[in-house]
Amino acid sequence: MSLSNVISYPYPVLTSYGDDVIPPLSENNVLSSMSIDEKGDYILSTTCDLKDPTLLQLIAANTAEFMMEIDCKNSFYRRSVRQSGNIFNVNLPRKIMAGRTSFNIFVVAKENFKYASPNFHTDYEGQSFDIEKGDVLAIFDSFMYDFDIVYSKLKAYSSIMSIRKSDNESCSEIKYLFDSDKIIVEMPQVMFDAYNQFKLDRRYTAAMHASVVQNALLTALLQEDWSSDSDDDHLWKRTIKYRVAHEEQFEGLQLDDKENMAIIVQKLLGNPVERMFEGFKQNVFETDG
Repeated sequence: MSLSNVISYPYPVLTSYGDDVIPPLSENNVLSSMSIDEKGDYILSTTCDLKDPTLLQLIAANTAEFMMEIDCKNSFYRRSVRQSGNIFNVNLPRKIMAGRTSFNIFVVAKENFKYASPNFHTDYEGQSFDIEKGDVLAIFDSFMYDFDIVYSKLKAYSSIMSIRKSDNESCSEIKYLFDSDKIIVEMPQVMFDAYNQFKLDRRYTAAMHASVVQNALLTALLQEDWSSDSDDDHLWKRTIKYRVAHEEQFEGLQLDDKENMAIIVQKLLGNPVERMFEGFKQNVFETDG
């Protein structure tokens, strides 16, 4: 939960959700991206959209500044980054960052001063406020980055699923297990041996995705409660939530909409049914030729 949800201030604060200062921050007031340097550490690049002339003047006069707070609960890594510009380029150590990490950006006072602005809501017309060093003047939208997700492998089904042989020799049915970081497809031993013979042949990859992988993923999505959001969610669930929330192909689709679940699964796997039939056509044409 961000500070904006639990703290009220005795003076006007610029936000995207309130009208203490008008106009409010834009809806997309923070743009961020993550990259990796030559050492394997992370580089967070963030741009804040601030247009309020009074706050910009205070920052230019070195009376206020931008501040980013970083909070990694898994590793207890906490850090505050302060600067005069609206663009952050922050190095984050790979060996320390783990799990869901929150980022909150503010404009804060660097010294005590009287704060007045023509952009205050009319309720504050003609008023000024005693601001102390460290007081928050603007709150940008918070965002989160999950360092357990391997973003370069998001579209590979192996990032969220693993297929293995059952230890039970008498097992005759496929089992789906959802209580670990990957969805586990546990096959009977004879079936798994057959699967191993075909999985490395690209002619059968799409068919595997359209059957075994698709069924497991659809079962997982249908049995989960997608309305909750917890740091304790398994990695496969967090990865799927990230993809659906951030990839353009899922625009207008929601994970809690059961009617569209089959469509979401198809998109997550790169349309395996379509790829399967294309593969069948190619094999037929090659054989006929």
